[in-house]
Amino acid sequence: MVDTTISYRNFNYYAWDKDFLAKNSVVEYIWLDGTGKNLRSKTRVYVDKIIKKLEDLEWWTYDGSSTGQATTNESEIWIKPVFMCRDPFRQNGCLLALCEGYLGDKKTPAIGNFR
Repeated sequence: MVDTTISYRNFNYYAWDKDFLAKNSVVEYIWLDGTGKNLRSKTRVYVDKIIKKLEDLEWWTYDGSSTGQATTNESEIWIKPVFMCRDPFRQNGCLLALCEGYLGDKKTPAIGNFR
């Protein structure tokens, strides 16, 4: 069996097809980790949805125990997009979203959540 898996992690070298981007949105969510100094990010692909404004972006989660923001028994951290702009690295309509981090209640700021 031939492995046909494509890695999207190294986004600087992956050229998103213009036909794909005509129907979908690629957004890089960016936040500060528990040190308050290091940036973390992950990519979200909105299938059959074009993001036009900040309010179109959804909250998302990640495992805060790996970033020093939570214990393993309550590790889910919510990230809320608070600023959006075009992605200068991916271009072609891809976006960057700067995010704030919150604990599971979506009200209490996570460790490192400050501007």
